[in-house]
Amino acid sequence: MLVGVLAPFSWFLVRDLAPMMEVIAIVLPVAGAAAGALAVVLGWRRRVVGAATLASVALVCALATAGPRLAAPSGLPAGETISFVTANLATANPDADDLVRGLAAGYPDVFVTVETSDKALLALGQVLDRFPYVVEGEPGVRSRVVVYSRFPLRRLPTLDSMGEAQVVVVEVEPEMGPITLYAAHLPRPWFSGSDSGHYQATLGEQQRIVDELAAAVAATEGPTVVAGDLNLTDRGRGYRTLLADGGLTDVVRQRPAGSTSLKWWPFALRIDHVLTRNGMCGSDPARLTLPGSDHRGLWVNLGPCSDRGSG
Repeated sequence: MLVGVLAPFSWFLVRDLAPMMEVIAIVLPVAGAAAGALAVVLGWRRRVVGAATLASVALVCALATAGPRLAAPSGLPAGETISFVTANLATANPDADDLVRGLAAGYPDVFVTVETSDKALLALGQVLDRFPYVVEGEPGVRSRVVVYSRFPLRRLPTLDSMGEAQVVVVEVEPEMGPITLYAAHLPRPWFSGSDSGHYQATLGEQQRIVDELAAAVAATEGPTVVAGDLNLTDRGRGYRTLLADGGLTDVVRQRPAGSTSLKWWPFALRIDHVLTRNGMCGSDPARLTLPGSDHRGLWVNLGPCSDRGSG
């Protein structure tokens, strides 16, 4: 029985050994709930070994899901901050105008939009007095990324060989000093790629995209932010690769973090992220309701780290 109870904990040893683990990580909450229910049934029938093994599976799934959401304070900004929002607006969003009006009470200083439809572009165009600087990603694609800012923006060279991914690289120039921003919408990882008609990449393609992004970020000098709909669950290999190889910090975890995907809510997916490095810290993170979208937006205040944190 001891082997059965301990075996599920091997997940934490093997979870980064193969690209397939990224998909397994996605289904952990559902698998854990099913295992817990079956453990109760087997326990009621006095099948102790089976019940104990399944209870262990449920516990591992719960730990793997909850762990990356616990608060992990990483240092706070010192002095001046800029307000930053990333939001997947949903290409087919019928409420783009309402979404813009809903955010009008407190526009951020820098606003990254993902799946920015022509309708959303038109609505946001009505408030360009607040966002005089705009850099758009590739037009006419479902994944279109746009960066709006009240500070000057300078477009930087895009990354090579990113496949279906759209990554807009800009330098934001607030008074506190320049910040390199990677605004991204990555395809979701799955067994089939974009040929299926969905915005997704094969597991191998996804691993290559994440590795390239992490390498580019690690080579970037000065304060850096990676933000957007990365389609990487916080319990998966890709997310850990960005943190480990990219040297990034998840500033949303200044507080306990919650799911951002509404469409696939049973899987408890936190796939929208704001990550920083090189002396950039965050404070007061919050999730935002986005009318008509199947995502939550993220708000965080960013600024140079105090002596207590390095970002």
